[in-house]
Amino acid sequence: MPLDKITFNNLPDAVQLIYESQKRLLDLFAEQQPTLDSETIYSIEEASKFLHLKKPTLYSYVNQKKIPFHKRGGRLYFFRSDLISWIKSANEKPFDPAETARQMLVKRKKGGLK
Repeated sequence: MPLDKITFNNLPDAVQLIYESQKRLLDLFAEQQPTLDSETIYSIEEASKFLHLKKPTLYSYVNQKKIPFHKRGGRLYFFRSDLISWIKSANEKPFDPAETARQMLVKRKKGGLK
C-alpha cells in the first residue's frame, strides 16, 4: 500500500514499506553477485591491479613460477581464488631465526655477504 504522505499516525506502515523495499533490493543485489561456482578470471593488467604489483614484477613471478597462473593462446590468466590462496600462503611459513642465521652463514662462507 503506497503512502502519499507520511504522518505520525501512518509512521509504522511507512517503516514497514521501507523495510520491505530494502529487503527486495538486497535480494536483487544478492542475485547479481557472482556465486562461488563462477570463478573470476583476471588478465595480467587486472591481476597486477588486484595484487598492487607492477606488471614487470608479476611477469617475473610468473617466469620464476612463484605465482599460480594459466597460459592460453600466448596470454596469461589468473584465477582470483588462486591469487587469494597465494597471498594467504605467504604467511604459512613461520620465521625461524636459527634457519635464517644458518643460511646467512652459508652465504657468508661462499662470499655472498660481506
